[in-house]
Amino acid sequence: VRRSRRAMTDRKEYQLAAMTALYMAIKLNEPLEMETKLLSDLSRGCYTTAEIATMEIEILEALHWRVAGPTPLEFVQHFLAVGLHDTEAAEHPAVEVTLLDFSRFMPALLSVTPSRIALAAILNSMEGVDDVALNPFERITFLRSIEATAGLDPNAKDLVPVRSLLMDGFVQNAGISFQ
Repeated sequence: VRRSRRAMTDRKEYQLAAMTALYMAIKLNEPLEMETKLLSDLSRGCYTTAEIATMEIEILEALHWRVAGPTPLEFVQHFLAVGLHDTEAAEHPAVEVTLLDFSRFMPALLSVTPSRIALAAILNSMEGVDDVALNPFERITFLRSIEATAGLDPNAKDLVPVRSLLMDGFVQNAGISFQ
């Protein structure tokens, strides 16, 4: 707490906190890896890697380590990149439309992990993708890649209510049904 108060009056401390917060945001949200050495170099030697690392720990402790993890949309994008990178289905409009549906706030899904929401949305989307865009072999291969990379079972019974909630919300808002 003392250090955060000092950052409000000390320009150098504020700059260190701002640079460290940027570094943390990059670590959380970008696929590239950034070393504290690069940040130290960008500061033109004003801050050492140790000072940046210490500030990162202090920020995390002040936040009680409550930082945002990946969202369902980020999981879907990852799953699509891993499993459908060379197929027409990755560009299919049904995938994009359903992705928009689950990105809304749904209180009933607060207890469901983002990766499970993403899988449920993908399974729902696949109902709107025909066998030409995603043939049965590609479907199975794709679902197996999700299972292998994320450890999620596409046939898990507890996905059924999640899928239903997402599909109901989609039908209600888009007026389209995949049946």
